[in-house]
This record gives sequence, structure tokens and C-alpha cells, in this order.
Amino acid sequence: MRLLTVIFAGVLFIISFFPAASTASGAPTILTIDGKLPSGPIAMTMDEIEALGLETMTTVTPWHDGPVTFEGVPFARLMAHAGVKDGTVEVMALNSYFVQMPFDDVVQAQGLLATRQNGKHMPVADKGPLFLIFPFSDRPDLKTESYYSRAVWQIRQITIR
Repeated sequence: MRLLTVIFAGVLFIISFFPAASTASGAPTILTIDGKLPSGPIAMTMDEIEALGLETMTTVTPWHDGPVTFEGVPFARLMAHAGVKDGTVEVMALNSYFVQMPFDDVVQAQGLLATRQNGKHMPVADKGPLFLIFPFSDRPDLKTESYYSRAVWQIRQITIR
């Protein structure tokens, strides 16, 4: 057991010398969009994501007590920015959980790539920094296991297939 602790500490020490991925501005990359994109992979910071224009959605979810107000970029707008018009969307979380869904399903369901919850950026410990959320309160047809499983939090990557 002690040997594992020493090895783990050594690995953490070595990793500390490698900076986190960042963009040309020096800000950390929060989201990578890759796969079948017309211009190649895109690395985005939080500021770049939010610069696409924030919208607000208030909804009840199975993971929160009462209504929650989310702010973020409509998924359709994010995909337009990336030049995506169709295909299959694979959304991956920090823990490697991923979901694949048809592009049209996410757009028609009015998916929102949330960056804020109740006015504040979401920490990793509270489903952040990015959360794909749907308007469950306004759209009873979305209150299904299929759409609940598509509401991915702690998003790090979107791949278009």
C-alpha cells in the first residue's frame, strides 16, 4: 500500500510540470469539438463559448430540488459556429461518460450548453463547467429516460460523427 502511495505521489509530481491545454489567449480549453468538422478540431475557452451569446432556461430536473435557471449557448448556435449541420453528436464528460444522439434530436429538443446555474459558473463539483440541459418543464415529451441520459454534465468534448 505504501508503494502505491509513493507511486501516486510521484505521478502527481510529474504531471504538475505539464500545463493544462490552453488556447492562443492562454486561457484554458474548456471544450473541444472534433470529428467531421469543415475546418478541423476547435478548442474553446469559457469566454469564447459565452461570446456566442447566452440564453436563459428555467426548468426542473431530476438532479435538482426545484426549478433551476441555466444560462448558456443554444446547442444549435454552437454547432452552427462549428459548421455542423447534421450527423451524430457524441457528448463526452470528464469521467468519460458519453452519449451519442442524432444532431436533429438535440436541436429540435432545444438543447442548451449551460455554462451557468442560477447566475454563477458551475464548478466541476456541481455538474460544471458545461452541462447539456433540455427544457424539461416546458416540453413534457422530453421527460423520458432517453433525454435524461442525454443531459450530460461536466462536458469536455463533443465529437461529430
